[in-house]
Amino acid sequence: IMSCLLLIFLFLLSINLVNTKGESDTPEAMRARIRELSVKVAILEQEKNQLLADSKELKNKKRELAELKEKLVTIEEANERLAAENRRIVSEYGAYDAYDSAEKKLIDSIEKLTAEINRDLDDEKWVVFDKTSKTIHIPESLIRFEKGKSDLPQDSETDKFISSLSNQLYSHLKRLREQSLVDSVFIEGHTDSDPVRSDPEKGNWKLSSERAINFWLALDKNIKLSKLQNPDGAKLFSVSGYADSRPHECSKDGRSYGTADCNRDELTKIQSDSLKRRIDIRFNTYHKGLR
Repeated sequence: IMSCLLLIFLFLLSINLVNTKGESDTPEAMRARIRELSVKVAILEQEKNQLLADSKELKNKKRELAELKEKLVTIEEANERLAAENRRIVSEYGAYDAYDSAEKKLIDSIEKLTAEINRDLDDEKWVVFDKTSKTIHIPESLIRFEKGKSDLPQDSETDKFISSLSNQLYSHLKRLREQSLVDSVFIEGHTDSDPVRSDPEKGNWKLSSERAINFWLALDKNIKLSKLQNPDGAKLFSVSGYADSRPHECSKDGRSYGTADCNRDELTKIQSDSLKRRIDIRFNTYHKGLR
């Protein structure tokens, strides 16, 4: 732009010189006029240079502004991700808080169920509740399976215990189901490590599974526990067998955690194995927010 203006100015200057040649054509006047024009040209040149510098600075500022806009978009996106993460954490915390509350209510109910079961039993025979795993342990003294056999004992004492347990389970689980506190209940069979000679291939796995199945069938025969469902409409009960893979915590080779107060060193092998041979009823807490 300045170059064009300078050319126009020089063009007009030349016309002006032609027009004024007759009026001031002395050397002194011409030199004075040239000096005056030179000063004006120098001023215009400075202004042009300043404009070029300003233009360059403006381009730099535009580039910086574009970079700042990109950074702003990045920051806004990061803020949105952070806000979403905060919302997720708050929601998850609320879900875990609700789960913790449901867990405490479930444990409290199973403790009451355990006490209720034990009120009907002899002093030397009782079930044990493990809070850590939310599991009721039914020892061998209450369900005396024959060694290597999976059939339930055919005696009035066993029938009475199973009948009472079935009714108590149904009553408690119905209330827990109404409160949406229980997700599933596992009937679990456990054995010692002695080999099963009648079926060495499947051995204790088959034995523990069949004992759990037979125990469950006896429970369900008395009162239809199989009709019970969790809040999602799935069957509440299932059956599994663990063979000797999960020995009782009080047995000599039992797991190192748990809540039971026991002295393994004082147990004989027979007593230790007796603890391993058991039926467990394990409860799982329900909370849809954690799914």
